[in-house]
Amino acid sequence: MTSGPTFDDIFRVMAAASVGDEAARVEVAPGSGDDIPTRFAVALNLLLDELAFRAERQRRVLSEQRRAEEAVRASEERYRTMFEQSPVPMIVYDTEARSIAGVNGAAVHHYGYPREEFERISIDEILLPGEADRAGSDSRSTQHRRRDGSLMHVEARAHDVVLSGRKLRLLIADDVTERRRLEQQLQQGQKMEAVGRLAGGVAHDFNNLLSVIVGYGDSIMSSLSADDPLREDVAEICRAAARAAELTRQLLTFSRQRAIEPTLLDLNEVLEGMSRMLERAVGVDIRLVTRLSRPLGSVNADAGSVEQVIMNLVVNARDVMSSGGEIVVETADVLLDESYVHTHLGVSPGWHVMLAVSDTGGGMDAATQARIFEPFFTTKPRGKGTGLGLSTVFGIVRQCGGSISLDSKVGEGTVFRIYFPRVDAPATEPRAALPTQAPRGSETVLLVEDDDQVRRMTNGILTRAGYHVIEARNGIEAIAIAEQHVGNIHLLLTDVVMPQMSGPELVRRLAKVRPEMRALCVSGYTDDIALERESGDERIAFLQKPTSPESLRLKVREVLDAG
Repeated sequence: MTSGPTFDDIFRVMAAASVGDEAARVEVAPGSGDDIPTRFAVALNLLLDELAFRAERQRRVLSEQRRAEEAVRASEERYRTMFEQSPVPMIVYDTEARSIAGVNGAAVHHYGYPREEFERISIDEILLPGEADRAGSDSRSTQHRRRDGSLMHVEARAHDVVLSGRKLRLLIADDVTERRRLEQQLQQGQKMEAVGRLAGGVAHDFNNLLSVIVGYGDSIMSSLSADDPLREDVAEICRAAARAAELTRQLLTFSRQRAIEPTLLDLNEVLEGMSRMLERAVGVDIRLVTRLSRPLGSVNADAGSVEQVIMNLVVNARDVMSSGGEIVVETADVLLDESYVHTHLGVSPGWHVMLAVSDTGGGMDAATQARIFEPFFTTKPRGKGTGLGLSTVFGIVRQCGGSISLDSKVGEGTVFRIYFPRVDAPATEPRAALPTQAPRGSETVLLVEDDDQVRRMTNGILTRAGYHVIEARNGIEAIAIAEQHVGNIHLLLTDVVMPQMSGPELVRRLAKVRPEMRALCVSGYTDDIALERESGDERIAFLQKPTSPESLRLKVREVLDAG
C-alpha cells in the first residue's frame, strides 16, 4: 500500500500556497489508506483551493490597485505638465493665508518674479486694491501688477479647490496687454483716417474759394499804385488768404491728399543743409545736438516735406522747454524685425532709415499722447499754435510710406522716431532753383475748369501774361474744341476732378488727337494725383491748389519749356 503524504509535504504545500503557487497541492495516491495524514490532506486540499482562490483574488485586487495608482500618477503628471507648459499664467494660492502655493512658467515670465520669490509673496501684491477676488468660470477684464510695478491687462477666471484640508484657488490670468495695445492702435488709426477724410474734404472745398481770393487779390494789388490808400487793405486780404491756404495745405498733408514730388534723399544732407536754420529756431537757451550715422541709406520722399517734418519736430521740442534743455536729432539705418512689426500696425519688416528727435522737456501723459497727432489739438495756450504741426508731420510720414512712433513719460522728455523705408540707391542731385518771376508767353492754352469763378480768374492771369486762352467747362467740350481748333494748342491746363471725365483721362484722350500738346493738371485734393504719379505717365505735370498767380505762371512756363 502506498503511504500517504507526510507532514513535511503538507507544510511545504502550505508555504507554496501562501505565496500563491499554483503547485500548492498535496498529492494523494489512489487507494491510499484511511490514515490521518491522508484524511488531513483531503481536507487540506479543500483549504488550499480556497486559499488559492483568495490569493488569486488578492492578486487581481492588488493589480487593479497598482493600475489605478499608476493611472492616478500618470494623470497627475499629465496635469502637472499641462499646468507647467501652459502659455497662460496660472497661480495657485491659499484663500485664507493669501500665500502663493504654486505658479507655472508662464506666470514667472509674465509677472517677472523668479519662481522662488514668487512663492514667498502674497497674492495681494499682484491683485489691485478693490479687484473682485472670487471664483468663477466667467472671464473678467482686470489689471494685475508685475514685479516692476507696471500693470498688465488680463482676462482672469478662478476655480476653488480643497487639498489636504487647505482651501486653495487656481487663478488663470490670460495676459491681453499686447492685444489691448494693438486694438488701441487700430482704433486710433481708424479715427485718424476718419478725421483725415473730413479734413481733406473741407480743404478741397476751401481750395477753390481760396484760389479765387488769392488770384483776384494779386491782380488788384498789381493794378494799384504804391501810394494808393487801398493797397494796404488789399495786401491784408492777400496775407489772410495765404495763411488760410497754408492751413488747407496742412490739412491735405495730414490726410495724405497733397501732391508731392518724391526724390531719393540723404537725410544727413537734408539736416546739414538746415543746420543754421535749426540753430536759429531753437535759440541760445537750448543745446541742439546732431548724431548722424554714416553711411546712411536713401529714402524716397519729398525734400520740402521732409524739411517741414524736421522743423516741426524741432520747434515743437523747443516749445516744451521754456527754461532750456537739449534737443537731439539722430539718423541711423535700422532693421525692423517681425517682433517690432507685430506690435506696430502699418509697419513692414525690413531696413529703414530712422530720423529721431528727442527733448529733455516735461514729457506727455497717456491722454495727451493719444491725441497728439490730431488736427487742431494742441497743449499750447490759445493763440500760440494752430495744432497742425504734428498732424502735418504724421501726414507727411505716412504719405512717404513711413511710420512714426512716440515714447514719452511725464518728467522724462519725449522721443519721436520716424522710420522711412530704405532705398539702396544714391540720392538724387538737387534740381536747379526755378526763377522767381515767370517770363511772359505767347502760346495757346486750353483751359478746362468746371468752377466758373476759378476758370475766369485763371483765364485773366494767363491772358495778362501774354497767353492765348481757350476755355472749356468740362472734358467733352475740351475734346470738341481740340478737334475743331485750327492751329497749335501748346498746353492743356485742366482741373483733375471734374464731372463726366477726370483731368488725367482727358489728357489721355487728347493725346491721340494732339500728341504734341503738353498737359498740366491742377488739383486741391485728389487721390488720382498719387495714382497718376505711380503710373509713370510723364505727359502729366501737377500743380497743387490753391496757388498764387505767380506760381501758376511759373509752372505753366516750366511745363511749356520742358525738353
